[in-house]
Amino acid sequence: MKICLVGSILRHTVESDEGTYSGWGGMTESAIAPFAALLDPGSVVYFVGSVGAEDLEEVRDFYKQHYPFVDTRGIRVNLAGTDHHHGTKHFVKRKIQVEPTTFEHIEPFIHDVDIVVFNFGNIDDIDPAAIKKVKENSSALVYVDVHRKPFGADEQGYMFVRGWQGWENYLGYADVVQMDKQECEALFNKKIQTLYDSALCAKAVLDAGAKTALMTLGAKGILLAYKDHKYIYAHIPAVPCAVKDTTGCGDAMAAGYLVAWHEGASPVDAAKKGALMGAVNCEFVGYMKGVDRRMIEERMPSDFAHTPLNLESDIPRNIFV
Repeated sequence: MKICLVGSILRHTVESDEGTYSGWGGMTESAIAPFAALLDPGSVVYFVGSVGAEDLEEVRDFYKQHYPFVDTRGIRVNLAGTDHHHGTKHFVKRKIQVEPTTFEHIEPFIHDVDIVVFNFGNIDDIDPAAIKKVKENSSALVYVDVHRKPFGADEQGYMFVRGWQGWENYLGYADVVQMDKQECEALFNKKIQTLYDSALCAKAVLDAGAKTALMTLGAKGILLAYKDHKYIYAHIPAVPCAVKDTTGCGDAMAAGYLVAWHEGASPVDAAKKGALMGAVNCEFVGYMKGVDRRMIEERMPSDFAHTPLNLESDIPRNIFV
């Protein structure tokens, strides 16, 4: 399996009820650790992003030591330095603005890959026009995690909701679009209170042209919507787990979904694998360590039932998230 991962390289300090985690955050480890638990030997992840010149060699050494399947040739220097995010349950604060990654940066790494992942981990860290260009120049599945794109940052670095005007012109070229409840509320400027609200947002993403929408709802699971002659909606419940820290759960979910998709799983079964990976990730402060595929698959519930949803009925309106 070959993946081109486009995202932010940053230092991360996360304060949770279970303790504080500091280290290489963002896509640097949160997306790589779950793939490390699932990928077969011989798999490659091409990482495309930037970091301050003072940290370039450290980042490359970090991958070489901990995740040798990562190809670091796509990592370039960000002239403003390395970003540092500091987050608690109440706020997220960034240090600097990262110069956007463009299609020209991505293009050398897309021609033999199975998947291209766009993860907007630092607001405007990726030129969204690259989504369309990748779709036009590669046969890879295009996966977009909206993440922090609908947010801005003030002069002190504190993030705020700003929306994403014209998002349809970009997300419409994605095969799969992922966002959590907070990101969905920021993108659509509406309160998500029920599965029906989430399903309406997923429908808007499909209407724009995307083939699949994954709306993650934390302890309430995942709202899945996809095109199969008609729009199909399903609720995937969360997998029970002992929550220590939710940092990186969206990235873990994406890894589970994508590996399952690559192996031929249906959208529903791929989403279930994603839900499982998100649950496993919750049990670590920071990112998952020392986990292999066998250990993960043993955690899959034997009675993991999903609920098909009819957008025309009243049922989703009565399920609160």
